[in-house]
Amino acid sequence: MGNVSWNDYRSAAVLACYVQDTPPGICPMSADDLASHGVGQDVSAVQGILQKSYDDLNIWSEKWDMTLNVSKTKCMLFGKIQGKLSLMIRNQQIEQVNCFKYLGAWLDIHMKFMQQAEYASSKASKAACKVNRLIGGRDGVSLKTGIELYKTLIRPC
Repeated sequence: MGNVSWNDYRSAAVLACYVQDTPPGICPMSADDLASHGVGQDVSAVQGILQKSYDDLNIWSEKWDMTLNVSKTKCMLFGKIQGKLSLMIRNQQIEQVNCFKYLGAWLDIHMKFMQQAEYASSKASKAACKVNRLIGGRDGVSLKTGIELYKTLIRPC
C-alpha cells in the first residue's frame, strides 16, 4: 500500500461518512475541498445555479454542525461570456477571481494554463538547483543515482 497511515484511512472513512449526502451540484474533491459548477447561456443563469448549490451546501453544513470558510471560498467564470457573479453564503460575498490554485493546479478564466506551466517550470528549476547543490555537480554520483534523484525530486514538479 505504500506510505498510507492509519490517519489516511480514518480521514477517508470520516470523509465518506459526511459526503455521502452532499447536495446535488456539490462534488467532494478531497477531505476538505468541495466544488460546484454551473453551465448556462449567460452569467445570470450560471449565477442562479451556483447560488442554489451554495444555499443547499449551507443547509447541509448546518445539519452536520460544520462551518463553511467563506473567506477561502472562491468563484470563477470560465468561457467567452464574462461578467460579475454575485454569490453569497450566510450573507457574505464570495470572492470572484480570475486565477486560482485548486488541488495543486492553477486555473484561469481563459483555460490557458500558462500560470500552471510557469508554476511547474519554476518548481522544477528550484528542485534541480537543490539536487545540484546536494550532489555538488555530478562528481561522485553514479548515473543511476542521478537519474533516481531526477525522477524523484524534479520530474514530479
